[in-house]
Amino acid sequence: MIGRFVASVVGIGAVLVSVAGTEPVHAASPPVLVVAGFTETTSQLQTLLSNLKNAGFTAVGMQLPSTNGIPGCGDIAQSAQAVASQAQQVLSQTGASQLDVIGHSEGGLELRFAIKNLSVGSKIARYVSLATPQHGTSQAGGGFNFGCQAVTQMAPNSTFLNTLNSPTDVPGAAVYTALATTKDTIVTPAPQASFLQNGGTNAAVQQFCPNDNSSHVGLLSDAPTFGLVKTALLGQPLSTTC
Repeated sequence: MIGRFVASVVGIGAVLVSVAGTEPVHAASPPVLVVAGFTETTSQLQTLLSNLKNAGFTAVGMQLPSTNGIPGCGDIAQSAQAVASQAQQVLSQTGASQLDVIGHSEGGLELRFAIKNLSVGSKIARYVSLATPQHGTSQAGGGFNFGCQAVTQMAPNSTFLNTLNSPTDVPGAAVYTALATTKDTIVTPAPQASFLQNGGTNAAVQQFCPNDNSSHVGLLSDAPTFGLVKTALLGQPLSTTC
């Protein structure tokens, strides 16, 4: 039987690493694929992956494919193909029929594109985003795009986002949760820019922990945010400990 494991994925390639330990507390839960955001590497996912493992989940992390040496710089639709490929590999490796997904920042857009447009979408049970510019961020576009197509695509009312969000930003049968922080200075205006508009559950960590000062990237290692992620993955009402 496949036990708990945490994996790091660089670009499109996948390396699955078995982790010794007891049977998962949430053995009936689907495996979890965690997708990093723009410029992020798998090293920035390690706290979240460890938290998932310690809570009894099977979890795999991946960074987005690189363009010009920058993860997530290229066309989001193309990057979504790599995400869908990794999702299918997780399903094959674990023997699961469905998986849950977590996307940080841009990674949440690749996941929504995959759910809407790619064959793996029907196999995603729960979607959780962390500070994803669901309808764009005011920080994107213009000259502040690092020469990256993805940044231009993350501008409000971009052709890419308008197409992705039409006719709904919550396609398919997946259960959607969008989490955010009011302290975000990258996906702005915060927290509204990180929220879905057509359904799902939206919440800022400060609704539960008013003194939480987590930034955009800080959500990946923030304990109260992980509490919200955990309850979302378990299909429970959002709750956490401050």
